[in-house]
Amino acid sequence: MPLVLVTGVTGFVAAHVAKELLSRGFHVRGTVRSLAKAEHLKTVLPHPANLSFAVVKDLTDAGAFDDAVKGADYVIHCASPFHFKTQDVYRDLIDPAVKGTTGVLRSVAAHAPTVKRVVVTSSMAAVFTSTPASPLGLTEEDWNDESVRSLERDGNKTSPQTAYVASKTLAERAAWDFMKAAPRSFELAVCNPPFIYGPLLQKVSSVEEVNTSCKLIADYFTADAPKIVIPMAGGFVDVRDVAIGHVQAMTVPEAAGHRFVLSAGHHTFYQVLDILRAAYPDRSFPVDGPPSSPWPNEVSAKAEKVLGIKFRSLDTTVRDTAASLVESLKL
Repeated sequence: MPLVLVTGVTGFVAAHVAKELLSRGFHVRGTVRSLAKAEHLKTVLPHPANLSFAVVKDLTDAGAFDDAVKGADYVIHCASPFHFKTQDVYRDLIDPAVKGTTGVLRSVAAHAPTVKRVVVTSSMAAVFTSTPASPLGLTEEDWNDESVRSLERDGNKTSPQTAYVASKTLAERAAWDFMKAAPRSFELAVCNPPFIYGPLLQKVSSVEEVNTSCKLIADYFTADAPKIVIPMAGGFVDVRDVAIGHVQAMTVPEAAGHRFVLSAGHHTFYQVLDILRAAYPDRSFPVDGPPSSPWPNEVSAKAEKVLGIKFRSLDTTVRDTAASLVESLKL
């Protein structure tokens, strides 16, 4: 079976991508910063004999992926920082996102003539704009150029949240620019998910180690839970559907050269808390706060048509996320 390189395979999304690939019979080579952290995956993923690892200590290093890509048939690039703990937004967010993405593409172009297609994990952060091109809402035609302008204006004084959003926009644009710069022997597709929830496969020992989206739910089970629910709203998607989306973007011929909004729909944290209250009636959860801010619709019609995705509901996603967190962390 074909070999797929999955970067950052111990991460939340990448581990599920690896699971989906292994379940379909693919062989997977995952990049990791250390082999010690990777061994856990062999205990939770199917067909572990078809899973191998390549060490990439710093994805910003020139040629970091040169050896890892050799012999691969496909590449799914998931590795990119999603956190807001930074003192230098360029070092901690912008450079890893942009250099990691272009580094993978350069390595494939120079050292992996066998690769047929690269799929990059981007984000709805790269799509969001206050002025969507479609009256239906946010689509693949939209780009978050506002965040890039903020970064250019404020530099290292840019907030971590804005810098993260800008990093996704800059990294994705850099990927498409790379493909346009010269003829390539491989194709590119991009997936743009919003807030991603779902069961954890990665090994965590504390709430602080939980990926950023799921930590928003995990926090409600701790003594430090906010007393009032934050009025946050936006799109959501289950990580298992994100994994399916990536593998479909890799295998469906018509997906080449396209970006895909992977959103199951709109949600607010008041809805999340309603689901948690119903699922855990003996627990105490925060009370609702002020109304959530308006959020444009996220249109996934293209992913549904081309990739054939049927998204899980918010109820299923939140319940499965919470159950995984409670079990993994003994919350």
